[in-house]
Amino acid sequence: MISLLALATSITGCTNGMFDKNWDDRPARRETAVAQHDPTPIQRPPQSRPSSAPRRVYLDVGSEHWISKVIGDGEYVKLEDGSLWEISSVDRINSMLWLPVETVHVVTSSSSLSGYKIVNTDAGDSADATFVGMR
Repeated sequence: MISLLALATSITGCTNGMFDKNWDDRPARRETAVAQHDPTPIQRPPQSRPSSAPRRVYLDVGSEHWISKVIGDGEYVKLEDGSLWEISSVDRINSMLWLPVETVHVVTSSSSLSGYKIVNTDAGDSADATFVGMR
């Protein structure tokens, strides 16, 4: 059986002891790095705060609507009243399958960051949505 050292030497032609088991000096380098470590804490910039821009308000919550258009593989949904909605990335798997003229209801949602949920009563599912505006 051939040893790893003999195999490495035969492949590379290296005979200067590079593959010797004492070659690895990682513990010594680690001790040097620890000795040179600066214990001063890293100064980080203050965390940015979320935008305080006012959220757009949709006034026709609870009414029955229908889908006019699904845009960008479910990224946006436009309703028949001209309202445009950005669908949460998690829910686009559902909204990309929605069809024009399906019946929906827009409801407020305290559980979503966007504040609204579009409930598709024909498809039997829903999506968190952000009101973009009237188009």
